[in-house]
Amino acid sequence: MEFFDAPLDHDENSDQTLSELESGMGIDDEIHAEWIDEIHRRVAAYDRGESIPLEFDEAMENLRRALAARRPSEVDPVF
Repeated sequence: MEFFDAPLDHDENSDQTLSELESGMGIDDEIHAEWIDEIHRRVAAYDRGESIPLEFDEAMENLRRALAARRPSEVDPVF
């Protein structure tokens, strides 16, 4: 699913992801059902204006900054 370089089309991308998950892809039925529910929750939140889409690079940069902020400035040696 290489859609990160194109403008975000949440309907197309969520439909594609949902189709892939609905096909089963050899995953456990319980996990499969949980992912289907999660996709529906995320699309509904987007539709209600409770979340905004991010391009992949922006999301990764946000994660890197958040992780860097949590790291201690100096690592204590382990003895």
